[in-house]
Amino acid sequence: MRTTERLFLILLQRIYSMTTYRTVSIDGLDIFYREAGSRDNPTILLLHGFPTSSHMFRNLIPALADSFHLVAPDYPGFGYSSMPTVDEFDYTFDRLTEVMAGFIDAISLKRYSLYLMDYGAPIGYRLATQNPERVESLIVQNGNAYAEGLGDFWQPMRAFWQNKTPENTERVRQALAIKGAKWYYTTGARNLESLSPDTWTLDEALLDRPGNSDIQLALKYDYQSNLLLYLQWQAYLRQYQPPTLVVWGKNAQGFLVEGAYAYKRDLQNLEFHLLDTGHFALEEDGDVIADHIRCFLTTHVVENTMIDRTTTTDPDFDAREALRLLGPDPENWVPDRPGIDHNVTIIGGSGSGSTFVFALRRAGIGRVTEIDAADDEAHAGVWLTRARMKTLRTPKNLPGPELGIPELSFQAWYEARHGAAAYAQIDHIGRVAWAEYLSWYRQFLGIQVRYRTKLVRIEPDAGFFRLHLEVDGVPQVETTRKIIFANGVAGTGGPYIPPVLADLPRTLYAHTADAIDFEALRGKTVAVLGAAASAFDAAGVALESGAKAVHLFVRRSELASLSLLRVRDYPGAYDNYPQLPDAVRWFQAWRFHQAGTAPPPNSIKRAIAFPNFHIHLSAPWKSARKMGDRIAIQVNDDVSEFDFAIAGTGYFVDPTKRPELADFAQHIALWRDRYEPPEDLRDDNLGMHPYLGSAHEYQEKVPGTAPYLKDIHVFNPAGLVSFGLPVGDIPSIRRDVPAIVSCISHDLFFEDWAHHEARITGDIAPDFENSLYAAAVWKQPIKAATR
Repeated sequence: MRTTERLFLILLQRIYSMTTYRTVSIDGLDIFYREAGSRDNPTILLLHGFPTSSHMFRNLIPALADSFHLVAPDYPGFGYSSMPTVDEFDYTFDRLTEVMAGFIDAISLKRYSLYLMDYGAPIGYRLATQNPERVESLIVQNGNAYAEGLGDFWQPMRAFWQNKTPENTERVRQALAIKGAKWYYTTGARNLESLSPDTWTLDEALLDRPGNSDIQLALKYDYQSNLLLYLQWQAYLRQYQPPTLVVWGKNAQGFLVEGAYAYKRDLQNLEFHLLDTGHFALEEDGDVIADHIRCFLTTHVVENTMIDRTTTTDPDFDAREALRLLGPDPENWVPDRPGIDHNVTIIGGSGSGSTFVFALRRAGIGRVTEIDAADDEAHAGVWLTRARMKTLRTPKNLPGPELGIPELSFQAWYEARHGAAAYAQIDHIGRVAWAEYLSWYRQFLGIQVRYRTKLVRIEPDAGFFRLHLEVDGVPQVETTRKIIFANGVAGTGGPYIPPVLADLPRTLYAHTADAIDFEALRGKTVAVLGAAASAFDAAGVALESGAKAVHLFVRRSELASLSLLRVRDYPGAYDNYPQLPDAVRWFQAWRFHQAGTAPPPNSIKRAIAFPNFHIHLSAPWKSARKMGDRIAIQVNDDVSEFDFAIAGTGYFVDPTKRPELADFAQHIALWRDRYEPPEDLRDDNLGMHPYLGSAHEYQEKVPGTAPYLKDIHVFNPAGLVSFGLPVGDIPSIRRDVPAIVSCISHDLFFEDWAHHEARITGDIAPDFENSLYAAAVWKQPIKAATR
């Protein structure tokens, strides 16, 4: 590189590294902010704490400005921003957040990493939960979001919150005055001689302005509102999994180090550093923190930003292009039949049901309806209701609802919004992220689910079914030729309630299938029966909700740890499993049952992270009885009392227990009707599974007694023995959805063969008249006459 070029780059770097000092008007307030670095680089929004201002970032900004765009505002009442009185401005964290949101829009920040420190945390988390798509990462420096982070330091404040008397108000005012700004800088610091007195001197001068003590009192009183939002912020962290760097001054008294460790419960993509310093860690360890930030953001944000700069701002552009190139959906080729409302009715409004709608549409099969008894999308399926895991169990790269169109996949959807590097960082798909993807899938593809539509009874008739429904609670009958059950575990039989719980009132226990009020378990002692994924997830949520203690009881002497389904997830076994002999399929299902369902390691870690979680092995319940307002449970020879019990005991499969099948359940062939296992492989529960055909259709127990059963297809876990998987989960989509759609297409075509025969052999109008080419027809030249 020539000397002139090198000098130019040095000059350019210095220009970008220079901090500028600006003011912008927001809601009539002058908001002061510091800014440095090129806007072409990733942005870091620096949110300061108490009792300081953006001045706390004076050294960090130039240290990072060569590679990042940094913005540090002062809140109203702080630093050099406007300071209206408490009568002129509502000094609450909600209002400060509104001003900061206006500031972000005013200076056109689209996406950013948030530096959360002290007061910056409750403001930043409000911003993040309001616009999660804008947040590229979090840098948490003594920014609290967990109750564990609040120690004895907060006791006077709690008294102030509970009883805002003049006396308590004055105590807090005096406490703030006695501590002063210097206390926050020096407490917990390693070397007081390394601290510049300019910091607390400037802070004290700004705090001593007339009226500012009233402002600080108002905010201290409103700080209690932040505690009420902790669970919401923690849910945000679990749902969106923002890449997070924790750099925490471990000697700080205001926000304890326990508050730093708590982040490990909810975040998978977490870099964690404890620093031997106090509240204002930047004063002693600014260089260390700057290095951590540079490395962290280079890994987690810079690559994404480079990708984002070169692509369209429309996250659905690729998906739209894929559909355009695929071409329009074929026209409906199924002829209408008098008195028939639907060609296919799909029971279940979650992901698999919507996948069938799209697959049938692409097969040219129209008049398809999808119904669900839930009130709305948020309550349909399990992902936002009964499912309580943080992430899906299955690998993130399994084919799913996209049906071979990569641009419709979860990966494409996620990367379009968060970048390829963000997708690469996640091990498994977040549960809530999956629900968001399915919601997008339905919206993008124009799939309409009829909510508040409950299937009550199926009445077979000649060549069709009458569906007895309740639509918004009103009885209604519709007709359909085909039915697909895509209703998950709820459609198999029902939740398995162990007999030992039969005599307990439902106020004292719940099944994991129920809507459980976990907040009501705060401070309670909870017993969990079961050791599979749902049991551990329920235990984890109870602990995260503040349960006093959770005891999980396991019949076995150790936890099941063999994932038997995983050994046959290669294409050969996956694709050909339904053609295996009955004896082989039965043995595989029996072996799976014997081994038990292994809980995912992440679910176990989630629970054991709490010291008040306990596992009891070889601990079957002998009895459970009501004792006052508690439960007395006998395990072996010991009796213990609990406030509440949760049964994580799974579901049973029995078509005769499904009320909608009552008209014909006795005709459905079960595995016990078709296969007699050796005595040592008997399993009555497996024997109750329906013996399904190659397209998941019910089969007749006695041939000829119920031929209509072939028109009902079962895409739920009742297909486990027949197909070797918990059918309805993501792994079953690629193989089984096309098979079912192909069968339905075949049946509908040949049931209407007379119509199609006439259509394909009837008269056809010519594409053009002979006149189109008449002028080019060769005509034999007329030979000249000879004499």
